[in-house]
Amino acid sequence: MLNRDSIAIWGTVGTGEASLRVNKRPVMVERNGSFADFVPLPRADTAVLEFVAEGAGETRQQTIRIFRKLPDTGPPAAQERLVPQARWVILRRARSDTADSATQARPIYSRWAPDGSLAVPLDQESRLLSDRRTANAVRLRLAPDLFVWVPAAETVEATSGPLPSPGLSDLRIESDSSETVVRIPAAERLNTSVEYAVETLHWTIWAEPENDLVAALDTTVGIVQQIRLRKEPPGRVVLAVQLTERPLGWRSEWRDGELILRIRSRLPLRGGLPGLIVAVDAGHPPGGTIGPTGYTEAEMTMAVARATARRLETLGAVAVLLREDEAPVSLDERIARAERAGAHVLVSIHGNSPGPGRPPWAVLGTQTIWFQPMAQPLANALLREVRTSLNQVALGAHREDFALIRPTWFPAVLVEGTGLVLPEREAYLRTADGIGAYADGIVSGLQFWVRLTAPSDSLLR
Repeated sequence: MLNRDSIAIWGTVGTGEASLRVNKRPVMVERNGSFADFVPLPRADTAVLEFVAEGAGETRQQTIRIFRKLPDTGPPAAQERLVPQARWVILRRARSDTADSATQARPIYSRWAPDGSLAVPLDQESRLLSDRRTANAVRLRLAPDLFVWVPAAETVEATSGPLPSPGLSDLRIESDSSETVVRIPAAERLNTSVEYAVETLHWTIWAEPENDLVAALDTTVGIVQQIRLRKEPPGRVVLAVQLTERPLGWRSEWRDGELILRIRSRLPLRGGLPGLIVAVDAGHPPGGTIGPTGYTEAEMTMAVARATARRLETLGAVAVLLREDEAPVSLDERIARAERAGAHVLVSIHGNSPGPGRPPWAVLGTQTIWFQPMAQPLANALLREVRTSLNQVALGAHREDFALIRPTWFPAVLVEGTGLVLPEREAYLRTADGIGAYADGIVSGLQFWVRLTAPSDSLLR
């Protein structure tokens, strides 16, 4: 038996009394006239899908052409010419008439190659040495052995001179009920990165250390139990910040002559959801899936978000809708709205569709997506409760590098409640019962997560 390419299809013929054939192959039509299937493609460079619907003595036909992208068999493209250079640049995003202020203010993400995968975020207005360039990109030196690329349009020429050493010997640490803050003097904005592993934040500062390095700090302040300097290759300083508990989130920034690491404490809740600030994101527009009968993902997520917000507020939580109408909102602006509201957590609501080469029923189930480690318990809790409320299987909680959940300093999870492309799921989510079930699952997931995250003397134990 030979392998065949197939393609997912979904739509509606308008009535459940009609029959449908695609390339002479019968396709099941639901009672409301919708359908979804995975059909083989003809063996040709240009495939044709011929739809024939029959019912009530009437026949309707439609042909859709599918164009395959054939592999390029011509000579390889010439490699873009690399030109050596030695100049200092400042990172600065070019002004845009289409980008909102939140997008303009975000860090610039570097790449491991000019068109390669994402590397590390770099703060705007920071100064770095560039040693290579192409027509459209420049290579920056983070450390003597570490280089990244950014678009040339996002750099401007800067004055030369070595980067200043961070004042590690003058490190300070302070705490209040909501966060613990580590401060290090720095005469200039320096790039930093933070990774979390085994109750420890590894705070990397991309600069040469001063001679009199700070001694290890062993006095507990807030949730910081210990800070130790880790020996690293030249060009970087790594502070291992050991914590007494899993943090709610963290953020590294430069402000008023100081490098600052802010570490958020766990939820200040006892006895339920009162006081919990939840950013409720109705996924899309722009873009989004469209169900077989035309129900858009943006419509469905808005209905679920509003129902979720009502339920949360009844339980004493504060629900912040990141989108309140049908107008598109950028991902950066959604994050900014959540941050301005002081959100403890972000839940982004979606309806799933199959990726290339997958049948529609591949998304018959619930999936959650997380990126930051502090979000994984929330992703597991939402997966458990949403799939139970919608009465379907769990497709798993997966780690993906998505723009909305990458930069937040609070747990952020994307929920694909079910496959919107499936006729029975789309029909269910058009009803008050379906919307309510999805919202109930989200609220139950948040309640379960709070029981895991709140202080140990919580009444929810």
